[in-house]
Amino acid sequence: MKQLFGNRVALRVENEDETTESGIVIPGQKDKKKYIGEVVMIGKGLRLQNGEFSGMDIQPGMRVVYEPYAGKTFYENDIEYLIVKEPDIVMQV
Repeated sequence: MKQLFGNRVALRVENEDETTESGIVIPGQKDKKKYIGEVVMIGKGLRLQNGEFSGMDIQPGMRVVYEPYAGKTFYENDIEYLIVKEPDIVMQV
């Protein structure tokens, strides 16, 4: 990825499949989706009236919970990313 604009955040969504201790993969269930992702890249923040940027509370490497219907899916080099706005991120985990 090159550069995000405004208060946008790129997340690598965590896999919904679970693996047991013995190595058995349990497919994810749509009704129990976790909405957790890792922040990969952030924009500069919103531009203020004086021309400066507001900055972002989110930093790359954070694991975060995001709103269920937030963002747009984006693919680069066969990796799926979710592009959301900063207000769609609820908390850090």
